[in-house]
Amino acid sequence: MKKIFFFGGSILILYGFIRTVSVNFNLGAVFTILLGLAFWLSAWVARRIIRYVLNGGIILCLAGAILLTAYGSIPQVTYQEDALIILGAGVNGERLTIALKSRLDKGVKYLEQNPTAIVVVSGGQGPQESVSEAYAMEKYLLSCGITAKRILKEDLSTSTAENFRFSKNSLDAKLTEPYTVAFVTNNFHLFRAGIVAQRTGLQANGYGSTTSLMDLLPSCLREIAAVLYLPFS
Repeated sequence: MKKIFFFGGSILILYGFIRTVSVNFNLGAVFTILLGLAFWLSAWVARRIIRYVLNGGIILCLAGAILLTAYGSIPQVTYQEDALIILGAGVNGERLTIALKSRLDKGVKYLEQNPTAIVVVSGGQGPQESVSEAYAMEKYLLSCGITAKRILKEDLSTSTAENFRFSKNSLDAKLTEPYTVAFVTNNFHLFRAGIVAQRTGLQANGYGSTTSLMDLLPSCLREIAAVLYLPFS
């Protein structure tokens, strides 16, 4: 059992370091490394009570990842909403990340089934990005046949809360209240994003896109921390 935990921890630590240097740095990679260290400690620590605490933490992290992903895999949209918000997820230079492309592809499917809805592409420009996420998202939607008159670009936000707040400002100027909104994000992020949308005053239905296996664990670990922080934010 010690060898299994040590091997598993080593894989997680190595994977966390690889993600740190190969994609935009984020807390998901850090939490992956920390989870790997917890595996290591659980393998070698002598005191039983500490081992129980470590094992409990590992189980809770993995269970949380499963629950977040399962919740986000259930569609909530009616295809009758007035607008769609697609949340940004990072670009490498000007190239879409896998997560962002997944959200955009899901958004295109929604817009094809709800041809009267307008869409807000929401995301600012980070330190490792040559353009804003909103710019790259708009460019991709245009290439997929979504007309420019349907697209609103919100390129100032740097967090989920700002995504919704700034997108709502754009929609308030365009639509007559009350209006309804759908939003697209990755499945692991749907639960928290829905809470944040409600806090912003939006009547919003979530639409979760799939997450690649390479991104799933780091993203879920980061998301678990963000969900736990919600009551304090």
